[in-house]
Amino acid sequence: MKHLFIINPVSFSKESEIDSIIAEINNHFKSNSEHYHIHISRFPRDGIHYVRKFVQAADGETVRVYAVGSDGVVFDCLNGMSELPNAQLAIIPYGMYSDFLRVFGDGSQILEAFRDIKTMATTGTMATDVISLGQRRTLSFCTIGLEALAFYKHYELRRKYPNIAKRLGRSFYKIGGPLAVLDKRSYNFEHEITVDGKNYDGRYVGIHIANSGVYGGNMVPAPMARPNDGWLDIITVGDLSRTALIRMIGKYTSGRYYTPGEPPAESYLNNSIRYMRGKEIIVRSKNPMFINADSETHHDINVNIKVLPAHIQIVVPDGLSYVRRDELQ
Repeated sequence: MKHLFIINPVSFSKESEIDSIIAEINNHFKSNSEHYHIHISRFPRDGIHYVRKFVQAADGETVRVYAVGSDGVVFDCLNGMSELPNAQLAIIPYGMYSDFLRVFGDGSQILEAFRDIKTMATTGTMATDVISLGQRRTLSFCTIGLEALAFYKHYELRRKYPNIAKRLGRSFYKIGGPLAVLDKRSYNFEHEITVDGKNYDGRYVGIHIANSGVYGGNMVPAPMARPNDGWLDIITVGDLSRTALIRMIGKYTSGRYYTPGEPPAESYLNNSIRYMRGKEIIVRSKNPMFINADSETHHDINVNIKVLPAHIQIVVPDGLSYVRRDELQ
């Protein structure tokens, strides 16, 4: 087996922290005959091409790819190794967010287990579903409309006020939501929507497609999702006024609109929120939509989203397994 470490330097506030991780990697592999290589990302999306080239050059030998950092480097590694069956993904969480790993539970012990290089180099893997958006792959979620605009606002502010963002940590994300509600862009667009061939056309504030159910550090709009069940968990938010949005946003982001055990196609909050499960969702709009996939935002007027069951192998420390967030509440 070969081991490839992709380190995102943006996820670390001090160069000494990166040096410490590199030292831990070197210490583990110095007495190990397995080949390993460390690459520090030079620019956004650098890891995608680097991972693909490295895995393809392994000529079928298993490559364990370590995404060291936050969601951005996980996105890079996932998209670099997609469709290459000899690659495995190991997430080493650092930085502001590690959304996907919260599907294993909360607490510092979860992060510590995934940060242990020796554990992650020797433990086993678990088959995991992936969300496909054409050429993009995403591990946790995809949002369209208001939530995607909130992400965009959040990252605009992070770039503009990096020091404030560092001090506030995860709570800084919450600033994006109110700003998005006040923005006319992507608000109550007419959408053509089909889920597994069934039509749901109408006006929507937003659409949330979940694989793991958790995003934004501590938000759980899809507590019923699990990334190895072969399904997409789909939530649509209907045509609401700004006042109504403000009133329900807390229930939505915490998943408190959802009652475990109720029928899976039932609508909640006076029919403004609909929860569905499906394998494929197609969304079209005459206006460019804000689309966010694991914190990476882009625009399009047509998106085809599918679940790819058991598409990759995720490295998981012994004793941990995927759980639905509503089973932890």
